[in-house]
Amino acid sequence: PVDLFNATNPAAFYGRIAHMAKKFWPYRNKALSATQSTDKAYSEMLLAVGIDKKRMRELTRRGARRAYRDLDADGLLSKKMKEDKPPVLYVNGVRVGYEIPMESLEELVKYEIFISENEL
Repeated sequence: PVDLFNATNPAAFYGRIAHMAKKFWPYRNKALSATQSTDKAYSEMLLAVGIDKKRMRELTRRGARRAYRDLDADGLLSKKMKEDKPPVLYVNGVRVGYEIPMESLEELVKYEIFISENEL
């Protein structure tokens, strides 16, 4: 998110919840094809990727403060880096979305994990 009232904030918030449940990538894939940007739609996506309702409520209630704090920090960082149009992703300092196409994100993440595990 780039500011407190950005339309991407609900998607980002529920993405944080999905991450806490270790379901970020399935959630991301659903969110990319979303036709609605509502809390209900994003909640349904969490359910659809296998997070049961009780766990979703627990994560949302207990993790909301941390998620919003992280999102606020992301917003401040995006302003500092003069990034004003989401989505902009950085993987270990590599900007994804312009020089590296979004389609290569998964390959880049796997490569970065390989490098970190093998200390290349």
